[in-house]
Amino acid sequence: MISEPQPATSRTDEACFGEIEGLLAIGWRFCGNFFEQDQTYRLVVNKEGEEKIFRTTKPYPKIVDVSGNMMG
Repeated sequence: MISEPQPATSRTDEACFGEIEGLLAIGWRFCGNFFEQDQTYRLVVNKEGEEKIFRTTKPYPKIVDVSGNMMG
């Protein structure tokens, strides 16, 4: 199942980052900052087969380890 919360135009990057941080805190894994041809970032988090995609104008600013967990 893939869900994309809302288009980037209606949400700030900070709101997306806050939601990602909350998901990581409850066991979701960060799967990467993907730079797209339209000059935006596609940020992907997943948990147990469910995936959420966020579109932002800058990459996720927190440091994430290789297993997808937020560090520090």
